[in-house]
Amino acid sequence: MRNSKQHAPRLVCLLAKHMTKLIGLSLVALLLFSQLSKTASAAAGDLDTTFGAGGIVTTDFFGGNDEANAVVVQTDGKSVVAGYASNTTTHNNDFALARYNPDGSLDDGTPCRRRARNAAW
Repeated sequence: MRNSKQHAPRLVCLLAKHMTKLIGLSLVALLLFSQLSKTASAAAGDLDTTFGAGGIVTTDFFGGNDEANAVVVQTDGKSVVAGYASNTTTHNNDFALARYNPDGSLDDGTPCRRRARNAAW
């Protein structure tokens, strides 16, 4: 995974079937990567292009600096990412939580809506 000023991986979650999920820092969004460890069709370390946009998913909450700090992959393949979102209106950091389908799209199902946030101190 190449590092850039806009996206920086910081935590990895190892999965079965030679896959990893990474979360990272982004200037404007929660960030989730899906990376291949080793498959017949891709070299180890390549992004999984079937996940999100070229292997990367970002979720913006307020347009400020957002940071992902934890990721859990559920048994159904959905990923839950937790972190904070900088509220550009109140200048506070809010708790941020998003759940994604295995393809990287936001989960619209109940009980978890697309994304949630609440004030954090």
